[in-house]
Amino acid sequence: MGKLAETFRKWPGILRSEHPQHSMIAFGKNAKLIIDKHIDSCSEQSPLARLYDLNDNGYVLLLGVEYENNTSLHLSEYRFQTNNNIEKTFINGASIENPETKKRQWIEWNDYDYDSKDFNDIGRVFDSIEGNTTIGSVGLAKARLMKQYLLIDFATDWMNKNRMKKTQAN
Repeated sequence: MGKLAETFRKWPGILRSEHPQHSMIAFGKNAKLIIDKHIDSCSEQSPLARLYDLNDNGYVLLLGVEYENNTSLHLSEYRFQTNNNIEKTFINGASIENPETKKRQWIEWNDYDYDSKDFNDIGRVFDSIEGNTTIGSVGLAKARLMKQYLLIDFATDWMNKNRMKKTQAN
């Protein structure tokens, strides 16, 4: 997402997952572990979950953006939706090269309708808890650094409390 990710993607040693719609990139000693077997967009079979599994060694850096751009939070959203038996109703698709015929074909699959509209609310509360987020600057950009597993656990709990209230009110 964005200019920084696109620039980073072109560096030597960067690995990219093979998901047709939500590919992700990684660098470093855990890069292969993180991007390998990216089966589902933002689920337990995604780089987001592999980063979570690294516990204290998995970080999220927000650089010049707010939480609404924090893709990691979609793992919390996935967990919220599966925990509450919400069905995959969003049809996603991509043109994919068939490895046998070398021809491109359109493939569709069901996914969750991910929605980041409350991610900034989650981030504000998460940031307010001492020790969760290191906030500083990189050049002129505001930067936030956090352990991803702490964010995911917090956001999943937040969604279970707050999104369920909204669902029950409707």
